[in-house]
Amino acid sequence: MKFDDGTVRWLYGNALPQTEAGGSVLWHGFITDITERKQAEEELHASEQKFMRLFMLVPIPLGVVNKDGVIAYFNDPFTRVFGYTTTMCRR
Repeated sequence: MKFDDGTVRWLYGNALPQTEAGGSVLWHGFITDITERKQAEEELHASEQKFMRLFMLVPIPLGVVNKDGVIAYFNDPFTRVFGYTTTMCRR
């Protein structure tokens, strides 16, 4: 929501309708300000993008294995040395 003074706030609303005897609808719900959460998500996304750009530029083979032992992603030198392709692993 953008206010008249230019301030932008992210709001999350959740509500359930209740039909009244006369046919009108009464809504029970709440609205929560999630601006800080959205800002943190945006900062995390930017940080992940920066990490990935740097990860891909490193000249030595790098691969990251997830908790299940699957190679989650790797850089181009890793591909050249070990012969993995994106069809063999999730990138």
